[in-house]
Amino acid sequence: NLCTSISLNKLSDQFVHNINTIIILFDIDNSNVMETINKCLPLVEKSQAEVLILLSEKSIDSHVSNNATNIFEWCRKNHFELIVLEEIANEMDTTGTERVKQALYAHHWPNLKAKCK
Repeated sequence: NLCTSISLNKLSDQFVHNINTIIILFDIDNSNVMETINKCLPLVEKSQAEVLILLSEKSIDSHVSNNATNIFEWCRKNHFELIVLEEIANEMDTTGTERVKQALYAHHWPNLKAKCK
């Protein structure tokens, strides 16, 4: 099941316990970006999500700011993979939506059922 939420405080403990993936979409141009993503930390800590993705529509490298440095550090500290949607891949890397799909496909989903025997 896929769920989106603006208000993370209204999610039940049972629901949070069953979360397998957390994807946080953020706007690097937002001056409160760190405050916004930090609001998600209690949910991340309560959940048992194994796939953690911080998703940006725009390139972060082009933003020479404290936000960029803070975001890289936040991802490292909280075990999130930072994926930029508009990033151009080199020969060996997978980026953008293809990388998101790759991360989701690689996860062992506990409620997954085979279509054939």
